[in-house]
Amino acid sequence: MRLKVLVSISGLVSLIGLMALLSSVAATAQGQAPTQRVIVILKNQEPGLPATRSLVGARRHATDATQGPLVKQMSSAGARNVHSYTLLNALSATVSPSEKSQLQHNPSVSQVVPDQVIRLAPAAGNGLATAGGSSVPASTVCAAPGKAELDPQALETIHADSDVAGTPTARSLGFTGAGVTVALIADGLDINNPDFVRANGQHVFVDYKDFSGEGTGVPTGGEEAFGDASSVAAQGRQVYNVAHFGPHAVTDECDIRVEGVAPGASLVGLDVFGNEDAGFNSSILQAIDYAVAVDHVNVLNESLGSNYYPDDQASRDVIKQTNDAAVAAGTTVTVSSGDAGVTSTTGTPATDPRVISAGASTTYRIKSRTATPARSSRASRATSTTTSARSAPAASIRTGARSTWSRRAS
Repeated sequence: MRLKVLVSISGLVSLIGLMALLSSVAATAQGQAPTQRVIVILKNQEPGLPATRSLVGARRHATDATQGPLVKQMSSAGARNVHSYTLLNALSATVSPSEKSQLQHNPSVSQVVPDQVIRLAPAAGNGLATAGGSSVPASTVCAAPGKAELDPQALETIHADSDVAGTPTARSLGFTGAGVTVALIADGLDINNPDFVRANGQHVFVDYKDFSGEGTGVPTGGEEAFGDASSVAAQGRQVYNVAHFGPHAVTDECDIRVEGVAPGASLVGLDVFGNEDAGFNSSILQAIDYAVAVDHVNVLNESLGSNYYPDDQASRDVIKQTNDAAVAAGTTVTVSSGDAGVTSTTGTPATDPRVISAGASTTYRIKSRTATPARSSRASRATSTTTSARSAPAASIRTGARSTWSRRAS
């Protein structure tokens, strides 16, 4: 009897030991599994080799040399989706917790930060009263019958262009933005829209890349991208009737045409949000890297939402570091100010003194026609100089959506 008890106890101890061993093995395997998305920033940022056209080749050679040992180390440890950057001497990857710890203690590494999700902020009104306080706008807010009024109104506010003959404007002096290339970081859009094709048949968009992983053909809401692109370089060749646009819009014919502040400029579209309206920091860094180190754009426009990017979060401050590298390479970076953000003020990357932080103007003519709540300029998430430019093409010709404005060829 005593022997049977001893055997049973021995078997139980062995079982407990086996379970402990299996648990230890499982914990070890979990520690070795690549489950954490990170961005690895190197200490040596090669400040003497900015990513200009003449030096970008030498910079790539230098960053490849410093990144090489880390790439080899991560690959040996089973890291996935390892991506090298040129503009910022950095790597992104999905690594195991143990490999993350190894990277954090590597003497060549400055920071290992989480590759967090960034969301495209939803459009929202701010509850302001509509023009005149009436539920339906008066027909006097529209141009005379048979005439299409120039929009956005901000074109007149900043003296870029005007419907009034003889008005001194940038356009009347011959300034159109020709020869300048502007990259736009936002969601997706249809780059073949008629307002992005010049009268001579030349396309405004000279490049269009997807960094969301969903491809350039996936339908998206398109409001951000269409609005930003139109604010810059819409051709003003299409006529839109905004009558019945919304439940309280004007009911009589109300024609407008949308022109960008620099219709002669060329555009590069960079989709980082895709159909999910969300993307990772690493995707934004890839887009900035591509715009500057590959396309060598003159201006980079970043519409990154209502400042979900507080200055005290290192993960998102990586965008600021990359923007600084872009400026060092000769690119002008403009960022949405996101006023009234998480700390009731501006936030990174708009707080960076090396970039141009911009908000919207308080020209609400388009809002008075559609009787929709006007978005406060302090809550603007666009780098555009107007809310009107963002409204027209975004609402009427969004990718994968049926137009709710009627469009006429001009």
